[in-house]
Amino acid sequence: MIKATKKAGKIPLFYAYIIAFEARYRKNLQDCDVSPNNNLCTDGSNFIRDNRVLLVSRYSHHAKAIATALGDKNAPTIWVSFKISFYKNNFSQNHIIWQLISQSDAHFR
Repeated sequence: MIKATKKAGKIPLFYAYIIAFEARYRKNLQDCDVSPNNNLCTDGSNFIRDNRVLLVSRYSHHAKAIATALGDKNAPTIWVSFKISFYKNNFSQNHIIWQLISQSDAHFR
């Protein structure tokens, strides 16, 4: 799919649900609309703070695999890396996500 996108002259877009999947796997955190407690809206910020190194490594792993598939580490890509309910329900968590992305920018280049 990635190579077909490049061949067509398009920029690939990835909906990267990495934080939520890692939070569910490691801490059983659910989507905000699934569980009233123990969810991304109540505990997501702490999960991101406590697992920053892990999350950066997961994004880095995927970014490197995509760059390899594209055959160009500088090829443009678009990443959407948060769930809308996670974003809209808590400004603090949104701020933490943007800090994570901006601090890990070097891993994506």
